[in-house]
Amino acid sequence: MLLWRKGSRARFRPLYPKGCVGSNPTSSTNESLNIKQNMYSSVGKLRYSEHYLVVDVDSGIVELARALVPKALYLNRQRYAPHISVVRHEKPVVLKNWGKHEGREVEFKYSTYVYNDEVYYWLQAFSPTLSNIRVELGLSKFSEWSRPPDGQDCFHITIGNTKKV
Repeated sequence: MLLWRKGSRARFRPLYPKGCVGSNPTSSTNESLNIKQNMYSSVGKLRYSEHYLVVDVDSGIVELARALVPKALYLNRQRYAPHISVVRHEKPVVLKNWGKHEGREVEFKYSTYVYNDEVYYWLQAFSPTLSNIRVELGLSKFSEWSRPPDGQDCFHITIGNTKKV
């Protein structure tokens, strides 16, 4: 449940801690509050380009998550179609495996919690298959670019940002 208070400028401000709509995202706090995250499964297609590897995600996932964010936060849409970044700003060590899984459907799980920092809002995404593909390419299971902004060991689906346009 979201709690709101009226701010000095007649705008509403959230009372929840920075990090997660409705709760603090740290696992210890979530466990102490006995909060259970709902996880859902979905599939997406792997798509390679010259410089990145992404999983295309059903846009309905992002639209539903955006609907959970209070309208008063003025969340901008992402620049690109909904996706999970698997490889970005990295050069694979094992180049012979680049493009190996083009078009392959992969299963992933995602949390229904909407996490946030000062700028971005995202869902956590989990997939051993994606981690294994990164390892096949000679990369670590996760990187600065595949992890969510809070640095958790998972992938993420960005649902929006609060950048000034």
